[in-house]
Order: sequence, then structure tokens, then C-alpha cells
Amino acid sequence: MGLELPSGALKDGTVVYQYVQLQPAGAEDGEYISVGCEVTAGEEGSQKVTNYLGLNKMDANAVAGMSVGEQNLGDADEYGEFAAIDGDWNYGVWDYGNGQAYASCAIMLPVPKDETRPEDIFAEFIVTKGARLYKSQADSAPIQIGEKKSKLDLSQVDYDADAIIDTDILELLEESNEWDDDYVETEISLQGSKEATIDAASIFGDSEAVAAQHFFAVYEGNKIIDKPDIVSFVFEADLPKDKIKDATYIYQMVSLTPTSDPTGPAMTIGCVVQVGNPEAVKAYQWEGASD
Repeated sequence: MGLELPSGALKDGTVVYQYVQLQPAGAEDGEYISVGCEVTAGEEGSQKVTNYLGLNKMDANAVAGMSVGEQNLGDADEYGEFAAIDGDWNYGVWDYGNGQAYASCAIMLPVPKDETRPEDIFAEFIVTKGARLYKSQADSAPIQIGEKKSKLDLSQVDYDADAIIDTDILELLEESNEWDDDYVETEISLQGSKEATIDAASIFGDSEAVAAQHFFAVYEGNKIIDKPDIVSFVFEADLPKDKIKDATYIYQMVSLTPTSDPTGPAMTIGCVVQVGNPEAVKAYQWEGASD
């Protein structure tokens, strides 16, 4: 979950709380599957993911007068499936240096392949997402960022049983010294590429300037039963070295729209880097086209 706001709204000490509520499509009443993710600006390691299960909403009216740690405590679900993702770079508030800042909070839903697999998660949901800004952990009058509703269709993957390798089998092979390094292969395929035209002359004010941008999608699949496949999106930008100063932020983004439904909702993914600072790398995602 990402939130881009003016830098002044995301000062150090601000608690950024983002939440998502899922309800099966067509269900007028029923329990929400909810998850909240919070980070405190300027405090590394402050991220916290909270699961909720109940009938209560998460909007400003439902949690009025509550601090970030008090909201919907009766619905808090310590056995909830949503969890934090490894890597501190998934969490925090980054100032772009152009008057804007970005708050990121990432969650994941592990889905096992065995008998513990939660089949009811594979459905169409009405998704309500929103965010609040708290001045501190004790603040009980936060700023509510408007909610937005959308639909999410979680389709179950149709696995080819013969193509799945059980890790128990791999352990047996290791114990019997019959392990073959080539037994587990990673299959990589280029899913598509796109070259964008850059009007370098207009951007840099130099008729001799030349620039280009490339985007690639690479699918990396493996046959390990408890390892996910990965789709990597690679952005490249060839720019005139003398025109790009240190500390310059470079944004690249691409919008994806299903060819089966060109008028349907688009998804945009992007990447930002800062020249001269190898640590300033951030990937983000949001609904809708980038234009």
C-alpha cells in the first residue's frame, strides 16, 4: 500500500495508517476481512501489520475518538493470515525532494498448497481501502484520507500436479546423496518488451541530446512446491550523463491493461531511483493509468 502526499503532511513522527477491507461481492451483510498497516515517519522498524475479522467498518466514523492502537480492538485477529513482508525497504516514508513524499507499507497473504489451503479466499471481493494520518500514537483525532472502493477477483491457480516438486522428495534425495543440482530448474521467459520515445531535445533544452527508455517483463518460474513464481519488471533509461546531476530523482512507470478488456481497470507499476545514492530505490504500485 502506498500513499503520496505533500512532504509537509508526512513529517517525522507522523503515524501513517493504511487499511484494506474485503467483503465477498454480493454479500450485503457479513464479516469483513480487514488488515491495517502502519509506519511512523522517521522511525526505522516501526512497521506493524494488524489483522481484523468482524462486522465493523474502518472508516473515520467507525473509529472516531480512537488512537491508532485502539481502533477496532475487539475485531483484532491474532491468527489472521496477512503478514509483513521481509525487507525494511518495503516500509517507511521517503521524501522525494520535490515537495512530495511517499509512504509505503507492504503486506502479504501466504497461500499454502497443501490441505490447509483456505479455499474461501478464492472469490470476488468488494475492496474498501483508505488511510489516516496520526500526529502521534496517542492522537485520537487523525486526518482521514478519503476511502476508495474497487473489486478484486482472486482466482485459484490451476496447478499441474506432475510439474510440482514436493520439498519432502528433495530432502530424501539430499539424504541419499542422490541430489542433482540440475534437478530443480528455473525457467525464465521474456514476456514482452516496450521501447518508449523520449523527446530529449525538449526535456534538456539541447537539440543534440539523445535519450531512450526500455521496459521488460520477465517471468521466472520454478517447480518447488513452496516457492512462488516471480514476474520481474525491469525499467531502463539511457540519458545524457552531463544532463543528470547527482541527487536527481528518476521516475519510471508503466500502465498495464488486460487485452481481454481494454476498457477495464488499469494497473500501474513504477520505480524511482536517485542518482548517486544506491540506497534510494523504491518500487510502487497503484490502481489506474499513470496519465
